[in-house]
Amino acid sequence: MIEIKYKDQDFKFRTEETISDRMKIESEAVKLAGGYLQLADLKTAVEQGLNRLIETNKNRFGVEDYLKKNTRLRELHEQQETQSEEYQNIFKNLNDNPNFYSYLNLLNEKDSVYSYARLFVLCNQKPDGYNFYDQSEEDLKGIISQLELQKVFFRR
Repeated sequence: MIEIKYKDQDFKFRTEETISDRMKIESEAVKLAGGYLQLADLKTAVEQGLNRLIETNKNRFGVEDYLKKNTRLRELHEQQETQSEEYQNIFKNLNDNPNFYSYLNLLNEKDSVYSYARLFVLCNQKPDGYNFYDQSEEDLKGIISQLELQKVFFRR
């Protein structure tokens, strides 16, 4: 259980997801996306966006060079070297194109839907009369940021 305070309001969240919670989160995500088909379309769009980005890079660099760059980028990321000049150069080289930004926008949209769903489902206690659906996106992101700082279920 984790307690946070946001805009002078107290919240409590469970930090572990049960199988039942996962099903509720998926159901909530469907609702937030506007229906099952809309969520499925969003997931498909994210996958297609990633595939377009990969194909673009394979065409730009050749398969072998692309795989080398991507592998090195992953290694640097795992070593937490994301601020290094080498990482920044490879990242920019691979991702400074419209396909990356399109993919990133779609991925952020999908991540937001699931973050909000997780927030709604895992909240054990909120202020009286508080309804997540009535809150601004800014406030929901503010609460999520507080949880991210606590390094619980919104790890980035």
